[in-house]
Amino acid sequence: MKITNDILEGYLNCKTKGHLKLVGETGTKSDYVAMTEAASRASRELFLAGIVARYGEGNAYRGTAITAAMLKQGAPLLADAIVEDDGMSIRFDGLKRADGASKLGGHHYVPVLHNHGDKVGRRQKLLLAVLGLVLERVQGLRPATGLVARGPEVRLGTVRLDAKLYREAEQVLDKARRLQAGGEPPKLTLNKHCHVCEFHQSCRKQAEQADDISLLGSVSEKELKRYNSKGIFTLTQLSCTFRPRKRAKRVKRSGYNRYPALQALAIREKKVHVYGTPDIPRKPVQVFLDAEGSEDGGFVYLLGVLVVEGECQKMHSFWADGPDQEAEAFDGFLDLLDGREDFVLFHYGSYERTLLQRMRKIADRH
Repeated sequence: MKITNDILEGYLNCKTKGHLKLVGETGTKSDYVAMTEAASRASRELFLAGIVARYGEGNAYRGTAITAAMLKQGAPLLADAIVEDDGMSIRFDGLKRADGASKLGGHHYVPVLHNHGDKVGRRQKLLLAVLGLVLERVQGLRPATGLVARGPEVRLGTVRLDAKLYREAEQVLDKARRLQAGGEPPKLTLNKHCHVCEFHQSCRKQAEQADDISLLGSVSEKELKRYNSKGIFTLTQLSCTFRPRKRAKRVKRSGYNRYPALQALAIREKKVHVYGTPDIPRKPVQVFLDAEGSEDGGFVYLLGVLVVEGECQKMHSFWADGPDQEAEAFDGFLDLLDGREDFVLFHYGSYERTLLQRMRKIADRH
């Protein structure tokens, strides 16, 4: 199978996912994933129409394979372009002409990547660098920058494609080609992308059978390598390394300490372990907030709120059908809190904290 954008994006999210797609495997997509993919496709079409309207051209070669002879003509923009050879078929959301000598003449092109969300992270930048490497094969020049279009609007942001980013991109392409040639599949490791992945169920079952440490979810790739270097590969092995230590009286406890070995022990024994004395604030009213939205947190479509007053518990839901309704949903949440001065708010991770910080800038009131 040829290496495509779908395979590359899958590999950047998870090496196992990239491999499974490369060998033609298909999984079961959740309704949420189907919805976000449909929204992304609709956003991309709006972007393509907008960028073509801005530059007055670009549609002429849409969906066709791009060649050096075609690029030599020097069109200001090519929308939805494809670079293809025997092993790859890579689609560019756009190619924008830039000054600078190349084998095309006195100009060259930089890749344009459409991003449905507002957040441009490491994965998007790395994908842009991969597109730069593919483009280099056609124009004989590695572009120094790339453009990221955020959302359906034609908002182009410049990303510098430095040597470090290109080195990582070269490694990604090299590993993808090795897998394409029948190389050894990558070691299965669960990560944060799993909950929106079509292969989630099969991969998790495989990880459970192997008693893999990545089942914890909170263990980073760097930590996994450190454990493996010590000969620790399973949750059972990791759980045996936990040794409770008596905390010195003069040492104040600050923040939250994570103990993967204790988590592994809790899973092995199927018990809840409390290490130390949790400092939980007590208020007459307790508010529990849980947000659901896009993977990068750029759009939250549901705020689930549980309000506990004495023996009374009441659940509230605030929905947003699109980004334009997100602030309205948050205002509904603020209305719920009006008149409750003595309360404490609990949330379940950094996702909600990021949402609260973002809502301070766009909600009608603070």
